[in-house]
Amino acid sequence: MEYALGFSALLAVILAVFMAAGFLAEADAPADGLEAPDRPKGWGLLVLRVFLLLCAALVLVWLLVTRADRGPAVYQAVFTAIAALCGIRLGIRVGDRFGIGGAVPRIALAAAVPAIFVGGWLLWPNWLTRDACALMVSLAVLSGAGILRLRWVMAVFAAVMLYDAVMVFGTGMMQEAAGKMRDLPAVVAVPAAASLSAPQLFMLGLGDVVLPGLLVAIAFREARVRRLPSLAIGSLAGYALGLAAALAILRLTRHPQPATIYLMPGAAAGFFLAAARRGLVRALWREG
Repeated sequence: MEYALGFSALLAVILAVFMAAGFLAEADAPADGLEAPDRPKGWGLLVLRVFLLLCAALVLVWLLVTRADRGPAVYQAVFTAIAALCGIRLGIRVGDRFGIGGAVPRIALAAAVPAIFVGGWLLWPNWLTRDACALMVSLAVLSGAGILRLRWVMAVFAAVMLYDAVMVFGTGMMQEAAGKMRDLPAVVAVPAAASLSAPQLFMLGLGDVVLPGLLVAIAFREARVRRLPSLAIGSLAGYALGLAAALAILRLTRHPQPATIYLMPGAAAGFFLAAARRGLVRALWREG
């Protein structure tokens, strides 16, 4: 029962983040809503970015596993800086979306977001403030992800799923790293009870929200441009099914799971099934 409640609450919060990101991304759309914003092109740049991303992730995991005794304060400082920058970015996007003018209100909004979320986590560290900070970072990233190309994101999906599978089932390093990041806004934890001191029931890494969310952001963009809400709904439904599958297998095996291998295919399957019903798969792959 507690797993069902935890799953429902987690899913509701993540879907709310996805929808909020889609709402904020409308600031990037043209006034007539008939054309998507220009998107960068080039497979060579994509391969380089994916390679650098995976290298950075590998280095971070290695540092967390082998140097945890030397630099917990450094990790906290790094995550604090990243979260603060994301908070400033989110404040700016909120100002753009709601048409807030004037230098003082915009600066105040850009400062208020990191002050509330990052400051709350630093001053009152618990699972609630940490989760709120992590979800704020997710929202800041995803609100600007609609400019990505579909083929880019699918290539990232393939690379990250392989990486996660190797790091969890092959080396076990991901479990060690996750354990050392549980106090940082790099995870979204679900408690066993509605108490700030309750033990953790299960958790998702920040990447389990942001990476599948890249495709959801594209789905929202295409749904807006093509006036087909089913594309966004399909991606959200696919993510929900992927999350349910990941937690079900976690319960059955009692072994940590690389959630991306369920969440990414789920979101992609929902999106492409919705597109297939309209005969848009080729067009989306070519143009998206």
